[in-house]
Amino acid sequence: MNSFICFIAAAVLAVQASENTCDKTKADEMVELTKSVFRQQPLIEPTATVHNTSHDPQNKRFTIAQMLNLAMGNLEFSYKFKKAKAAVTCSIGRENTTVVILQLQEANCKRSKGHSTTTFRRSAVINAVDVLTPIEQKCRFKEAKTIDCVWSGGSSSLLPFTYGFWCVETKGDVIDYPNPKDICSEWRYKETTAYRLPVPEKYRPWEVDMLAYQPPHCSFHPRFGAQCTKFSVDELKDLKGSSSPELRHKDGRTGIRGPGFYRRLGKNDFMQYLILRKSESGDKQVLVERAAVKAGYLLLPESPPGTMPFLNVLGDEVKKEEMNSKCCSCSRQLPPELLQKAQELYGGDMWDGRNTDDAWLNFHSYVITDEKLLAKIKHGADSAFTWLSINETTAKYLKGIVESTFPSEMAKQLTKPTGSLTQKLGLLKRLDVVKTTIRITNCVASFYPLVPMGLPVKEFLGILSLAVFYF
Repeated sequence: MNSFICFIAAAVLAVQASENTCDKTKADEMVELTKSVFRQQPLIEPTATVHNTSHDPQNKRFTIAQMLNLAMGNLEFSYKFKKAKAAVTCSIGRENTTVVILQLQEANCKRSKGHSTTTFRRSAVINAVDVLTPIEQKCRFKEAKTIDCVWSGGSSSLLPFTYGFWCVETKGDVIDYPNPKDICSEWRYKETTAYRLPVPEKYRPWEVDMLAYQPPHCSFHPRFGAQCTKFSVDELKDLKGSSSPELRHKDGRTGIRGPGFYRRLGKNDFMQYLILRKSESGDKQVLVERAAVKAGYLLLPESPPGTMPFLNVLGDEVKKEEMNSKCCSCSRQLPPELLQKAQELYGGDMWDGRNTDDAWLNFHSYVITDEKLLAKIKHGADSAFTWLSINETTAKYLKGIVESTFPSEMAKQLTKPTGSLTQKLGLLKRLDVVKTTIRITNCVASFYPLVPMGLPVKEFLGILSLAVFYF
């Protein structure tokens, strides 16, 4: 793995660091810097209706507690409702999702086998108290386990349904949840009507056991939007565990499962291209996404894997030449002849806001510097890509990216002009950029453990690579 691959990998696959070694102000600046790369706000924000957790006339919190008992399977003792920490309904149009955070405590009565799911289903929300009152009267708290549970769902025709849930034994730990009014925006899955149920950081690794973990299972259709599975009360006891190990994202639990925005479970390949050239007037130009430029942002070209998407990035002249040659297949592999003119900067898994427990981004970044190929890359007004001259303002912005990311002396050397890609890679190794980037990203992770879920990480790394190679 060459130096720049290590550099990018370090920026993505950060390991938790101690807050005592980090500058929170610097971490805050880094988060804002990443956000600013492509600050695309959803057209419609969810409306959050925060509920009074001390007032529950329909006994919904007790109903949820009973559903969780049912879903947690063969436990010897029941868990009794102790406290509702938060309850909020997130609404977008007619789509409503309620998120409830409950604290339950083990009770001194064993689980009853007399209440069938059919009986409970008929009781639903309105008459839930008829089922729960005997339990509340007979069961008393034990000096035993206290658990936190997060649940999402709703009701249809007065019958409750569940999207997902998780439960953990707190063991005296205080779990830091968002302010209830912020849950809808912070836990929203991209620009959809689905919501993650993020787990505490210590439970992110798959090897750490949880009392229960069944996050929402969602997919996305371009026409119909987010589609999340609704589980009835009858179905809760039959829910199976999470995805098989081979389909688990190695960076841990994300609070949502299913393909999500992706086409398939497992890794989903995407390509990003850094293409720099000099114009006839001597200006440096970079190939970028046309739509982003019109919106005032700088984004490098991206595409799914395969010959044709890559040729679309390279333009009609190169495409015509390649299609007329022996390399006119529709393979998912890039043409060998063209690959010789490109260098892969990074290839591997990457955090992305679309990632789920069992579907994630496998990212490949290429830089093209071959002069003959660059001269053939042309795009008309109807192309999705365009050449952008890096003027003084853009150069200043790129320099600011480097200066905001790295220590001052390192940034000064990185922004000095170099004669070739090889020289730049050698400079990165000599300056030990890998270690520095690990330290910076660890600091961000220590203060913001869920930060990759909501930030445009790959877009930021694309601009960072442009900034490093521009000078």
